[in-house]
Amino acid sequence: MDARGQDLGGGGGAAQPPSRSRDGDAEPAGGAAPPSHAQLVAMIEHAAVAIVAVDVAGRVVTFNRRAVETFGWPGDAIFGRSVDALFATRPPDGAWSHLRDVLGDPATAALASRALRRGRRRDGHEFAAAVTCRRLGDDDAALVMLEVRDRTDELRRADERAAETRWSDETRRWSQALLATARVGIVAHDAAGAISFNHRAEELLGIDLVRRPGEFRDAVRRRDGSPFAPGDGPSHRSPAGEVVAVDLAVAPRDGSRREVVGTSAPVRGSDGRIIGTICTFDDVTDLRRRERRQAFLARAGEVLSASLDPDATAGRVAELAVPVLADACVVEVFDRGRPRVVAHHVAATGGLTALPAGWIGATPWSDAAVRVEGHPTVRGVGDLGGDDDDRRALLARAGVDWVHTLPLVARGQIAGALCLLSTSAHVAEPGLLSTAQAYARIAALALDNAHLHHATEAAIRARDHVLRFVAHDLRSPLNSVALQAQLMRRYGDMPERRAQAPIELILSETSRMHRMIQELLEVGRLAAGEVTLRCSPVAPATVLDEAVVRHRAAAGAGEISLVHETRGDVPAVPVDLDRLRRVLDNLVGNALRFTPAGGEIVLGATRRDGDVLWWVRDSGPGMSAEEAAHVFEPFWQARRRPSSGVGLGLTISRRAVEAHGGRLWVESAAGQGATFFFTTPLTGPAAGGSGA
Repeated sequence: MDARGQDLGGGGGAAQPPSRSRDGDAEPAGGAAPPSHAQLVAMIEHAAVAIVAVDVAGRVVTFNRRAVETFGWPGDAIFGRSVDALFATRPPDGAWSHLRDVLGDPATAALASRALRRGRRRDGHEFAAAVTCRRLGDDDAALVMLEVRDRTDELRRADERAAETRWSDETRRWSQALLATARVGIVAHDAAGAISFNHRAEELLGIDLVRRPGEFRDAVRRRDGSPFAPGDGPSHRSPAGEVVAVDLAVAPRDGSRREVVGTSAPVRGSDGRIIGTICTFDDVTDLRRRERRQAFLARAGEVLSASLDPDATAGRVAELAVPVLADACVVEVFDRGRPRVVAHHVAATGGLTALPAGWIGATPWSDAAVRVEGHPTVRGVGDLGGDDDDRRALLARAGVDWVHTLPLVARGQIAGALCLLSTSAHVAEPGLLSTAQAYARIAALALDNAHLHHATEAAIRARDHVLRFVAHDLRSPLNSVALQAQLMRRYGDMPERRAQAPIELILSETSRMHRMIQELLEVGRLAAGEVTLRCSPVAPATVLDEAVVRHRAAAGAGEISLVHETRGDVPAVPVDLDRLRRVLDNLVGNALRFTPAGGEIVLGATRRDGDVLWWVRDSGPGMSAEEAAHVFEPFWQARRRPSSGVGLGLTISRRAVEAHGGRLWVESAAGQGATFFFTTPLTGPAAGGSGA
């Protein structure tokens, strides 16, 4: 028998509770009739909840269709079974012990409901159950009516809603954390124009977007810094559905300027309509600055390697540094540790154009820290050394705040200095000093390559001169010697043919060749730095007087006046006396060849700073600027006068002076004579007595 035909009383008739009014009295006979037995059975059978009736013995007597679906028991299989089969109760005496209490005291129905919160299907699976217990009848035939609801789906939906709530809350927290820690600025506009943003956006834009949201669009500019036309900015184009990514400039209220990559994209709702705009701003100021400087260094390497002329390369070094690294640049080379400006360049705009070009080129900028120790220095104008107040004042008026000096080091040697004159704005740029140091390395290599190329060309020219000299100049005395030897052999022992003239000529020509060879060896040793100087203090006046005595006879033969002079108190100077005499002899001999009869040659010396300045001045025809540029080159000779020399005298003299740590040069003009100057340091040679 299934649930549809089962009586509420189990085996006997239905146990029907009396129909009662709200105040507990029986309804009057004229009231509504209670439902019939058939109606009550139909109501139970088609109820929306599982209904199970249990008799006083704890056996199932009623089991409707919904109960069959809930518990998985067919009606004919569950009838008569203990209610314990339907509930997974933990107490050892089972579910019926709790339901039995309901029969005795209705107040314990809640206790029974709590005990029956876990249903058990026929296959053993448990489920969450909501149980309502009611007692039907007051006699021994009373039943316990259980309404059971399967809460599995309900609880699952509740868990899903709770999970969705947790996910939504966690998502919101994650989003807030991401916005707070994002390295990009984020600004959102909804369709109504309301604005949302993160802290990075305010920091990047330099705007208090809470108080001044309208300044957002004014702060975002084009890459060149110009403002966007109305309605043309990235945030205006995204509402039309366009995704925009462009390089922008941001101009905050503090006057600074940042470069950013801006991206603007539309936000669409679930229906596909655009409901707002998201704009992101990534600060790429440092990245773009590094890219520009890397490009600058790459271009510098290309440009500087294109020339092998030392002067042209030095000029390009100065020009390229402005205005990327500084507002003005000075390039110095160290000639035996002494600075000499070889190039300079000043920005075409700005206050530094007021600096006199001649003054820049005549002023040494590096100090011992750079020249000797090779340390870069950064000094404010007020910290520049020396007592030259005019120099500091001139730089200050031109707007120079800092002088940054870097050594030019190539092949382990400090060859010069790169001096950068800058305003505070230049020095304040991040990464400028490291870029300047990298540029100094590139410049040093380029200058060194140019000097090596120049030296190589000079060596090739010297080799060619030697070959020409061997082929031409030595051929003449060798021919004379050979001719005289043939004559002596032809006439044999004839006494009348023997004479001293051929022998004297042979000896003279042999001596001449020996002198030429010695000069070649000397210039080679000096160039290679293989000469050791033996220095001792000598009085310049004494040395000059001796030179006049040595050349007085030759000067008198040419009717030339030869005198010497000293200016002021000239102290003794440590020199290699033999080499100093050869320098003076070469210079005086050169002057004698070009000074006409009745002319004058003056030898002199004076003290100048830390040197003794020497000179030999003649009243000859002088020389042009082109001739003066070549006069110290090996084998070069002015062909206006015949000469028995090789053309190495001035070359040897210059290198001997340089070995002492001094310098030799000429000042002349056509028709105005020539003056050869050279210096010797009062402290002696810098290399401790060794030639360079």
